[in-house]
This record gives sequence, C-alpha cells and structure tokens, in this order.
Amino acid sequence: MGREQYIKIGLDVIRIVGAIIEMLRKRESRTALRVAANSARAARRGGQVGLILLAVCMLAGCVDLPQLPPDDPTGDVPAITNAPAVVPAWSACTKGSCWYKAAKNRNMNIGSPKMPDSEFRERVDWMLARGCNTAHLYVANQKDGECAGFCLYGSSWDWSIDKVTCDTLRDRIAYMRSRGLAVVIWCLADDSSSWNAEAAKDFNRYAADLKAQGLLDHASFVCAGLELNEYYKSPDVLQARAAQVKSLVAALRKVYAGKIATHETSCSLSFAKLADIVLYQVAPGQSSSWLVAEARRVAGLTGGRPVGFFEIERDPAREKCEALLASGACFLVGNW
Repeated sequence: MGREQYIKIGLDVIRIVGAIIEMLRKRESRTALRVAANSARAARRGGQVGLILLAVCMLAGCVDLPQLPPDDPTGDVPAITNAPAVVPAWSACTKGSCWYKAAKNRNMNIGSPKMPDSEFRERVDWMLARGCNTAHLYVANQKDGECAGFCLYGSSWDWSIDKVTCDTLRDRIAYMRSRGLAVVIWCLADDSSSWNAEAAKDFNRYAADLKAQGLLDHASFVCAGLELNEYYKSPDVLQARAAQVKSLVAALRKVYAGKIATHETSCSLSFAKLADIVLYQVAPGQSSSWLVAEARRVAGLTGGRPVGFFEIERDPAREKCEALLASGACFLVGNW
C-alpha cells in the first residue's frame, strides 16, 4: 500500500471520527451506532483498513455495537428490531398513561428524535411500573408539548422522507413492543394547523408514506388525529365539516387493515361515526361518578362503536380510570 493511500485512510478516519463525535454530542446515538456498524462491516470486507476504522470508532464512544446483520450489497444497515411478531388486539389496549408527571410532558412524544434515548427508556420504564399495557404515539406533531416538531418528513412537512426520524420511530416502536407494550399510532396532533393543512392536500400520499416506512406495522389500532375538530372544521353543515376527516380515514383504510379511531375536543362527538373506535375526552376535574355516567351516555350515542376515555385529566388519575374500566362502558383509559 503506497504512501498516498495511507494518507487517504488517515483523512477518512479523521472524517468519520469527527462525524461520530458530533452525533454523540447531539445525543444522536442511534445514528452514531449505525456509522460504527458500517465501519465494522468495512472491517469484514477490507481487512486491516476496516479494523483501523472500527478501532477508532470504538474509541470515539461506540463500544456497545449491535449485532451485525448479514452483508448487504447496498451497504445500508437495516433498522434494529426485536418486536414480537404478534400484534396485540385493539381490545387489549386498555391502560395508557399519556402525561408524565405534568401536562407539558407528553408521553405521546417519546418517539421524537429530539428526545434522548435515555429519557425515552425512562418513560417506558415509568409506564410499565404504573401497570400500563399500551403506549400512544404521535408520528407527526408540530407544536404539541415537549420534543414536538417532528414527522416522518423531519422537522418540516416537505413530503421528503427523513431517514433519521423514521429510523428513530421504528426503533422505538420495536423497543416498546419488545417490552410488552401495545402501540397505538396517532397520525396527527393538535396545535399543528399548518402541518395538518399540508397533510390534507394529499391524505393518500401521507397514509402510503406511513405504510411504506413501516410505522403502521406494529399498531394495534390507529387514531386519525388528536382533536380532529380543532383543525378540520367548517362553518357549514356537519357533512361538510366531516369531509376532511372522512377522506383521512378512507386513505388510512387503503393501507391499514386494522381498526381506526377518531378523537375530538372535550365532549364533542361530531366525527364519532366516521371510523371504528371513539376516543373521547372531557374537561378536567370531573368526579368518578360523573365520568361513569358520561361514559354510559356516550356509549349509547356511537352506534355500538367501542369507546375509550382517552383524556380525563392532564396527569395520571388512577382511581377515576379504575372506575371507568369497571363500569364496562369504555374499554380504554389514557390517564392510568
């Protein structure tokens, strides 16, 4: 090997180490691991040159490498996944806790690449310690709560798939499934009007992209969006107000065979009969007896569709959730 080749190798080493250190500084550990894994793959193919790169990558902090997948002629490293093959039934998604100690801390955002892996795993541990069996997860959220500003297109809705965001979402869904949690996917968030308006320009494309990126593969059911009537509304009759929601649900049905849910602002049922499951919310501060009576009333208005009381407070409310589940009027709570 000539002198010029050694110089080139040295420059490549410096470039790769610099990139990995920058990723680790930004807590982009998943991406750093993939770069290290690619270097390990080079070690198998390139002999000592690859070994040099691997050694330096490990010194940069990537010592805990994942098991290497088989050689891929494209050079890509597949997403790591340990998710069980069997997806829990929608009816098994009974207990979720979507607020972490305070209203601003939204467990629905734990798939965001802006949340460090350590924080994500802490939230999963917290949910499991509370006895939750379900995680509710945004795959697009512009402004609702901590770590918002992510979707499968990255930090802006430009319809161009963002690999880092999609890899992070897939990895975290797989991790939650490996820990025994069912996963409910929420396609849109409130406080995200401009993104939701962009999605409405081509619901079919958005749904197809969700499917193509594998973000629906482990979903026990899918909710079209949180507080749909906040952003898909019209001053006209109900049929006109519901047109966009109908289109979104129809687009999801083309790519997803499971049940689809709707969710609206407090005590609203305008879209309750447009999908398969009704996720309901009320203003905070109601008594357990009022909640049970309301659950029974709502169950009588949904045409036999299953009802979940997704939001009754802005933090955990175990006793109220227990009363709701015991009533038999709803199958799901979100404040466990």
